[in-house]
Amino acid sequence: MRGTLQLLPSSELPLWYAALRTSPRYRKAAMWKRLLGIDLAELDRLTEAVGSAIDGCMVTREELVREVVPLNGSPALGDKLALNSLGTFLKPAA
Repeated sequence: MRGTLQLLPSSELPLWYAALRTSPRYRKAAMWKRLLGIDLAELDRLTEAVGSAIDGCMVTREELVREVVPLNGSPALGDKLALNSLGTFLKPAA
């Protein structure tokens, strides 16, 4: 699991989620600050906002950005989300 898209049976979700949540990969503060200019608190707020934005619905990445910005309270972060075509900001939430 290198952060690439993986298609897995939904019945295996608990297994994969349990395994991946033990990884410190997305909790490296220096990486987020250096690469994307955000701290872990901002990343946590973004992750919570993503969860709220997609609760019970399916959206495109562009629609998600439009929903997340008001929930997150950071227009600057919204701009970064919109410009990041690889979805790096969204990987921890995914």
